[in-house]
Order: sequence, then structure tokens, then C-alpha cells
Amino acid sequence: MQTVVLLHGFGENASVWDDLTEAFSLENRVLTPDYSAQALPSVEAYADWLRDWLDAQQVARCVLIGHSMGGYIALAFAEQYPDRLRGLGLFHSTAYADTEERRQKRLASIEVLEEKGAAIFLEEFIPKMYAEAFAEHRPQVIAQHLESVRELPIQALIAAMRAMRERPDRRAVLEKAPFPVLFIIGMADRSVSPQDSLKQVALPARAHDLVLEGVGHSGMTEAPEACIIAIREFLEMTEN
Repeated sequence: MQTVVLLHGFGENASVWDDLTEAFSLENRVLTPDYSAQALPSVEAYADWLRDWLDAQQVARCVLIGHSMGGYIALAFAEQYPDRLRGLGLFHSTAYADTEERRQKRLASIEVLEEKGAAIFLEEFIPKMYAEAFAEHRPQVIAQHLESVRELPIQALIAAMRAMRERPDRRAVLEKAPFPVLFIIGMADRSVSPQDSLKQVALPARAHDLVLEGVGHSGMTEAPEACIIAIREFLEMTEN
């Protein structure tokens, strides 16, 4: 039995993994740490928070899969503590640093948070985490997502946005990875460039990828069955 750690992204909490946790919990120990209320100064600080959390759970080694910002944290963790990983998953995430355009957009988001508050920001932000067609036809999913994060502390959101903005390029982590790496890529992703993600699949020595046509930034909700199959195949790789 392996320990699988699923790390949520920005604008989410651990509940985003509920369906996947159920799918894998019979065969694995599945953990879903929640950092959504943490206001830390850097992605590296979130990785250290994760290290302490895993220590408290008595987890020496694990398969770590991160969604979006969770992937940034997972990469920082892999850079600092590679011996603690059996596998690394980037779930709609990237090893690239922000472009200058993206950095400016994050500053604009911080301004909205400071001037208008978390509720208004999240109402604008959350629908963009899904493919446009999905958000249009499944408004109840967007409403449920918003309800789940309505109480997120504004200072935690601002701190996380700043940490993402300042993170370095970590392609070298993928190139040197002594463990398999999973990539889940949504071709309709409006948050992480699918073209950039596809380029990164060739970097690790051992990689497994799932490319989802018509799926945005939330494959665990938009295409859960395909994601479950891909992760199950990936876990077979990490057993060797």
C-alpha cells in the first residue's frame, strides 16, 4: 500500500479531491492536506509546511500530486526533499516561472482582493478554472465550488498569489527527477498553458501523461473518470 498525497490548488481547499480520494482509498493511504488558510511568504515556505504536515502524519515517502498551485508546492518539495518522493504529479500545473504578463495579472488580482474583498474576487476567478463550455452548462458546479471557498481568509489568498508570482523556474527538477512524473493537461485550460505543459512531458526520464481535449483547469471535476484511470496507471509506475 502506497501513501498518495493530493495537494489542492489556489482558490480551493482539500474538498476538491473528494471523488478521487474515494476512488483510491481502498488500495492506498490517501491524504489531502489543506493549506488554504495558510498565509506564507513563498512557495518554498508552503513546501516546508507540507514537510512538517507529513512528518506529523508519519509519512516518510509518498506519491505527491499537486493541482495548480499545489503543483508548484510539489515541485518545491521535490527540489528540497527528493528522497521523500516515490512519484510526482503535475495536475494542471507547470514547472515554468510566471511570464511578465502573468506576473502583472497576479498584481492586478492582489489589487482586486485588497480593494473589493475575497468574495467578489472569487466570483470572478472560480468560473475561469473550468472550460468555458463546462462553466456555461454546469453552473451548479461553479456555485458549489464558490460555496466551498467562501470563507477563505483574504490574507491567505493574497499571500498565495504573491508566492506564485515570485516562484522560480523548476524545469531542472523534472529533468533530474529520480522518480516518475505524471502530467494531466487540459487543452482548454485558461490558467496554465497546455502548450507549455506538453513541452515539459519530455523532460523527465520517466513520464506518464493524460491530455484532455475540451477540459479546462479542473479535470478532477470536468473529467474525473479519465483522471482516475491515469492516476491509477501512474501509481503502478511508482510501485517499481
